[in-house]
Amino acid sequence: MVSGRMVRAAGILSVSTLISRILGLIREILFAGIFGANYVTDAFRVAYAIPYVLRRLLGEGAMSAYLVPVFTDIRAKEGDENAKIFAYTAYTTFSLVVFAIIAIGIAIAPLIVFVIAPGLKSNPEAFNLAVYLARLMLPYMFLMMTSAMSMGILNSYEHFFTPSLSPIVMNLAFIGAMLYLCPLLGGDISNQIVGLAYGVLIGGLLQVLVQVPAQFRFGIKFKPIFNFMHKGIKRMLLLMGPAMLVIGVVRINLLLDNIAASFLGEGVISILSYGERLLQFPLGIIGFAISTSSLPLLSRYFSDGKLDQMKRTLMEAFTLATVVCLPAMFGLFALGGPLVEVIFRHGAFTMGDAHATTSVLYAFSIGLFGFVGVQVLVPGFYAMHDTKTPVWGALSALVTNGTLNFALMPFFGAFGIALATSISAYVNALVIAMLLRRRIGRLGFREFTKKALRIALASIVMAVLVWLAYHWLITIIGYGLIEKIVGVVVCTGLGVALFLALSKLLGITEVNDIISRLFGRSPD
Repeated sequence: MVSGRMVRAAGILSVSTLISRILGLIREILFAGIFGANYVTDAFRVAYAIPYVLRRLLGEGAMSAYLVPVFTDIRAKEGDENAKIFAYTAYTTFSLVVFAIIAIGIAIAPLIVFVIAPGLKSNPEAFNLAVYLARLMLPYMFLMMTSAMSMGILNSYEHFFTPSLSPIVMNLAFIGAMLYLCPLLGGDISNQIVGLAYGVLIGGLLQVLVQVPAQFRFGIKFKPIFNFMHKGIKRMLLLMGPAMLVIGVVRINLLLDNIAASFLGEGVISILSYGERLLQFPLGIIGFAISTSSLPLLSRYFSDGKLDQMKRTLMEAFTLATVVCLPAMFGLFALGGPLVEVIFRHGAFTMGDAHATTSVLYAFSIGLFGFVGVQVLVPGFYAMHDTKTPVWGALSALVTNGTLNFALMPFFGAFGIALATSISAYVNALVIAMLLRRRIGRLGFREFTKKALRIALASIVMAVLVWLAYHWLITIIGYGLIEKIVGVVVCTGLGVALFLALSKLLGITEVNDIISRLFGRSPD
């Protein structure tokens, strides 16, 4: 039976993440319509990748891995005040480190751009624009770190709502920048896109400010405490090194993808980014929400010595992720093409761009279950203050992705690059699962597999019926944009209804259990 507290926490995060992802899609629609897929968009994607990689390593999810287990343990054993002193000390330490990284990054921006997109050097305009934009956006790292640390502490108090607003305000800042700042700057798109860089900085500031009221409610008032020898800092630093690689592996893999794509011609980096953004919609809702809500519980059970409850909670989280992930994955196969056309096929975004993005989306969708599996299982190690063991999964994924990029790109282009990333996600998840079983014993994967097969069957049947329904409906109502939007919306609703019905027919009781828990009712 799935924990009601975890489901409701995940529900709060899922709803807010859903809102954020919807705003993110609106952002991408505007971006594709205004800027298209060309050297300007490639330059922005490369420049934004620099602070974004650091966001993955020091941002919300990462800070939870480093901060939450240590903060929770100190709070449980030494009291709330000592935990806060540790948090303030950590904030001071990280602030100094991030300031140094920003200064170095601004100084060597050309070198960084060359390393992550060497193919861009063949186009001086694109390369110089990427360097300029990177220097503008690097200060976002400090705002991001401040926001992430606040999110981690508030999550430790099992307060999830306010931190979940952070990505929402970031997307609003992006949208506002495109609608107002970019046109205000005028000129061609290479000049207008600078407004988007300013939007990133504004968004980072809003991410910090939106959490201030909740911080005061819990008595959290960040203040400088210089004590680099604090035992909590030492424990946190021991967690950080290995965890950085584990958490950053998806982002590092995407950087490897960018390096490969930079040699495939103008616009390919942007095509990969558009496909990855669509994948992030279900990945963020499912993986981030469940892993974030489960980590405080897992950390508490481990601190209290309740290993059986910890194992049960971990498998409940994995089951919850599977119930949502598999239908989403097969749903993307059914409606991926129409989704790309509805979301991106406007303005400067051509039909050729749409076809290329659809191909990439299919390849990324194959890996969705692997990506989510890693996000849900790795917190099991973090709760035990072990960030070293998952490194083996991360290294396996990096080697797999790098090798397959080299092998598949010459034959399949951007599709091959995305497929390599998906395969590496499954390698990562498999290694993590095996290591977790070795560390804490049998988790119940055999019983889970039986459930997963039924969920997969329901998802496949649902996807086939949805694909048939969409193409039948479009032939009746027409092939215009509005008609396609109607088709996608109607068939998405149909897919949800079909999956619920098939779940009942196949005896997938977890679906009813999750719905009941989510709305605060006892399951039948």
